[in-house]
Amino acid sequence: MIIYINKGVEQDHGYMTQSDKDGDKIVWEIGAFPIGSNMGKGKVVGATGKFEGMEGTMDYVIEPTPKTVPPESGRTIAHEVIKYTLKKPLQ
Repeated sequence: MIIYINKGVEQDHGYMTQSDKDGDKIVWEIGAFPIGSNMGKGKVVGATGKFEGMEGTMDYVIEPTPKTVPPESGRTIAHEVIKYTLKKPLQ
């Protein structure tokens, strides 16, 4: 994740990759939520294999990380609502 700070307002911006058991991938551009907010948006910026040509958007909410997760691990929990369109049928 890349963090930008502009005039005292923190905004997160980065990329996330999801892959399936065959190694086909979906690349998301995510972020741009203001400091103090736990909600963000994303969009598909690339895809390979059976997902090639995919278009989509994401709305997500970040949960507080449980105390059992070491803070240095960089893990977060997010609830995502994803809408997408495949350009070709899945095989």
